[in-house]
Amino acid sequence: MSWLADIAGRAEGLLNQLDQTAATALQKTSRSPSLQSFGATTTIPSEVMSPSTSDLRSIQKDQKPSYASSLSSFPSRQGVAMPSREEMETERLMEYLNDNDSHSSFNKFSRKSSSSSLRSLPIVVQQSTFIGQSLRTEATPTNEVELQKSSPVEKNLIEYKAREQDYQKALQAKDGQLAVLRIRLQDVDQQLHLRNERLKKLERDQEKYCIARIQRLELEQSGTLQQLTSVQKGLTEEKIRCNEFAEQLKLAKYNLESNKLEFDEYKQKATKILQSKEKLIATLKNEEGASATSSENTNLLIQLEELKTERDLLKEDLQQAHLQLYNLRNETQELESQLAQEQRANLEQQRSLQDQCQTYQQSSAQYREQYEQLKQDYQCVQDELRRQHLVLQNKLREKDTEIARLINQVAQRTPKSANENEQDLRIKQLTENLIQKQTVIEALQTDKQSLNLQLERLEKLYREAESAAIRASSSSVIDMGANEDVYVLAYS
Repeated sequence: MSWLADIAGRAEGLLNQLDQTAATALQKTSRSPSLQSFGATTTIPSEVMSPSTSDLRSIQKDQKPSYASSLSSFPSRQGVAMPSREEMETERLMEYLNDNDSHSSFNKFSRKSSSSSLRSLPIVVQQSTFIGQSLRTEATPTNEVELQKSSPVEKNLIEYKAREQDYQKALQAKDGQLAVLRIRLQDVDQQLHLRNERLKKLERDQEKYCIARIQRLELEQSGTLQQLTSVQKGLTEEKIRCNEFAEQLKLAKYNLESNKLEFDEYKQKATKILQSKEKLIATLKNEEGASATSSENTNLLIQLEELKTERDLLKEDLQQAHLQLYNLRNETQELESQLAQEQRANLEQQRSLQDQCQTYQQSSAQYREQYEQLKQDYQCVQDELRRQHLVLQNKLREKDTEIARLINQVAQRTPKSANENEQDLRIKQLTENLIQKQTVIEALQTDKQSLNLQLERLEKLYREAESAAIRASSSSVIDMGANEDVYVLAYS
C-alpha cells in the first residue's frame, strides 16, 4: 500500500500546483473591475479536488454528461474577444462558484480520500481537469502571452489524463485477473464436485460389494454349521451303534465260552458213563455162560436194556449239544461278519469324515484368505479415504487463501453496486461450498466408522468359523480314537 500512498501524494501535490496556477491566472486576469471583484470575493477551496467516496459513484456514473453540460455552459474562446459577453460570462462564473448547493456539495469532499483509496484518483483527476478547463476558458485573454503562461497547466492536465488512462488500464487488468481467478475457481469447484461424485460412487460400490460378500459368507457359514451338526449327529449315532455291537459281541463270546465249558464237562461225564457201562456189559457177557439161574439173566437183560436206553439218550443229548455248538459257531460267524461290515462302514465313514474335515480346513483357509483380502481392501479404502480427506483439506485451505486474497483485492478497489452484489453472492456461494465440503467430510467419517464396524463383524464371523472348524477337526480326531479303541476291543 506504500506505492498507492506515494501515487496519491504525488497526485495531491499536482492538484495543489493546479490550484496555485489557477489562482495566479485569475489574479493576472483580474485587471478588469469585474475580475477584481471576483478575485476579492471568491477563493477556490482546497477541498474541491477530493470528493468523498459516497459522492464519487454518482459523479462517476454521470461523468461524461455532466462534463459535456459543464463545457456547454462555459463560453468558447471565440466569445472572449467581446467585452460585454466576457463580463456576462464572469458573472455567470461567480454565480456558479458562489452557489450554495454546488459549494456545499464540493465542501463535502476531502483530499484525504485520495490517499485512502486509489480508485477515487481518476474521478478526482477528471474533476480537477473539469475545473481547470472551466477556469482556463473563463480566464484566457486574447493575447498570446497569457496562452503561453497557461501552457504548463495544460501539460499537467495531459499528464493527469495519461495517468488516468494508465490507472484505468491497470484497473481493467485487475478486472481481467479477477475474471480469470473466478474462472479458475469455477473449474476447481467443478473438478471437486466431480471427484466428490466419483468418491461417493466408489463408496457405494464398495459398500454394496462388502454387503454382498458378507451375506455370501454368512450363507456359507450357516451351511457349514448345518453340515457340521448333521455330521456330529451321525457320529454320535454310529458311536452308540458301535458300543451296542461291542457289548453284543462280548456277550456272545461269554456265552460261547460257557457253552464250551459245559459241553466239555458233559462230554467227559458221558464218556465216563459209557466206559463204565461198556465194562459192565462186557462183564455181564462173560458171566452169562456161567450163570445158572434164568432170573439172574433176566435182571441182567433188564439192566442191559436200561443201559441201552440211557446210551441212546446220551447220544441224543450229545447230538443236541453238537447242534447247539454248531448254531453258536454260526452265530459267532454272523456276528463277526456283521462286525466286519460295520468296521468297513465305519472306516468308509471315517474316510468321508476325514475328507469333510479336509474340505472344512480348505474352506477355512479360503475364508482366511478372503478375510485377509477384505482386510487389505478395507485398508486400501481407508488409505484412499484418508488421502482424499487430505486432498480435500488442502483444497479447502487453497480456497480459503484464494477467498481471502480475492476479498483483499475487492476491498482495495472501489466497490460498485453490481460488483458488490456479485461479490456477496460469490462469498455466499463459497461459504455454502465450504459447508458442503464439511458435510462431505463428516459423511466420509461416518462411512469410515461403518466400514470399521463391518470389519469387526467380519473378524468375529471369521473367528467363529475358525473355532467351529477347529471343534469339528478335534471331534473327528476323538471319534477316530474311539473307533480304534472299539476295534481293539473287538479283535481282543
